Amino acid sequence: MEVSRRLILKSTLVIAALGSVGTFVRRSLWPRLQPGPIAPTQHDTLAVLLDTLIPDDDSPGATETGVAQAIRDKTEQNSRYRKLIESGCAWLDIQANDKAGIPFAELHEDQREAIVDLAASGRGGRGAFLFFQTMRTDAFHYYYAQPEAWAALRYAGPPQPHGFMDYTHPPR
Repeated sequence: MEVSRRLILKSTLVIAALGSVGTFVRRSLWPRLQPGPIAPTQHDTLAVLLDTLIPDDDSPGATETGVAQAIRDKTEQNSRYRKLIESGCAWLDIQANDKAGIPFAELHEDQREAIVDLAASGRGGRGAFLFFQTMRTDAFHYYYAQPEAWAALRYAGPPQPHGFMDYTHPPR
C-alpha cells in the first residue's frame, strides 16, 4: 500500500484534533484537586492512627514529636497525598463503626490494632494496604528525623558538623 503525503497530513490533523478534545474534556469534566489541608474531622483519626503506629512509651510518641503535624503539612502541598489520607481515614472510621459503632479515634487500643492489622495484611483491600504502607513509611521518616526520638536508640545525632575533623587523614 502506498502512503501519500496527503494521507499522512490528514492522519496527523485527526490525531491532533482528538488530542485537543481529550485535553478539553479532561480539564473541564475532571478538574484537578487542589492541595489543601485534610478535613478537621479527620485530624483525630490520623493522630490516633499515628499514635497506634508509634505509641508513647519509653520514648515520645508520634503526636508528641510532631509527626501528625508534619503529615498534615504535606497534605497542603500534594493533592494526591491528601486524597489518600482522606480515603484512608474514612476507611478506618467505617471499620470502627462497623465493629464497635464508634469512630476509630474512640476505640480501645486493642480494637485499633486489629483494624490496623487488617489494613497491614492487605485483607482490608488494596486502598487500605496502600494507605497503611504510606502512613507507616512517612510516620517513621518524620519520627526518626526528630532528636527526641534518638534518645531511645542511644543515638547522639549526626557527627557533622562537629565530628570526624580528621577526615583528611588515613584511618588509624
